[in-house]
Amino acid sequence: MSAKFTPGDWYAEQPAMGFSAIRTRDGNKLIFALANPSAAYGDIELSDEEKYANLALLAAAPKMYEALKLAQTFIAEELACREQSMLPASDDDGIYVTAAQNTLKVVEAALRKADGEDQHP
Repeated sequence: MSAKFTPGDWYAEQPAMGFSAIRTRDGNKLIFALANPSAAYGDIELSDEEKYANLALLAAAPKMYEALKLAQTFIAEELACREQSMLPASDDDGIYVTAAQNTLKVVEAALRKADGEDQHP
């Protein structure tokens, strides 16, 4: 499955009067909007600073998705080259390969979640 989200760039609007929003950079599309989210769910009210930080993180999602796809390709190709002995071996290869494999697992898990394949609470 590949992502079907609205292409970026997205930006977060500063929360105002309980309303939070993320829009496309050109302002033509509203990606996400929520009116007074804390009150809607009976949660403790977040500060405007924390609301904006959360919105900024969400707005960065398309760029982060793109970065993860690039990282996935790079790491997988690097591991394949090492497996085919196309790169010189060293004493650190085992540690490097293990770290690369673990990183690839985390990257692929994040991509599956972004693609809607792993949406458990």
